[in-house]
Amino acid sequence: MNIESIEVSEKIVEACESESIFLRAKSVCEMLGISRSTFYALQQVGSKQYDETFPEAYLFSSVIKTWSRKELLEWARSRRVKRRLLKNGAAIQPRCNTQNKQGVGHV
Repeated sequence: MNIESIEVSEKIVEACESESIFLRAKSVCEMLGISRSTFYALQQVGSKQYDETFPEAYLFSSVIKTWSRKELLEWARSRRVKRRLLKNGAAIQPRCNTQNKQGVGHV
């Protein structure tokens, strides 16, 4: 076991102690409702779907990659906000409840 493995193991232990849940690729795709090809494209530099903000994988071994459920949920929330604010490349105003002159709320 090299020093790098020890550092990774310590990170994994810290994450597990903080009740983090780690998911494999198949579970990530199911949770986000995306295909495997989209999942990998989000991480592939140069892909049209590449997203530099997509959470990085944690290596449990040289072949097992997992992703933090918490980080994925935060990423998904930020994407929903961006989608709501952008339409056809132009920023739009977010919807919010306001009241008209009669005090009646509307969206």
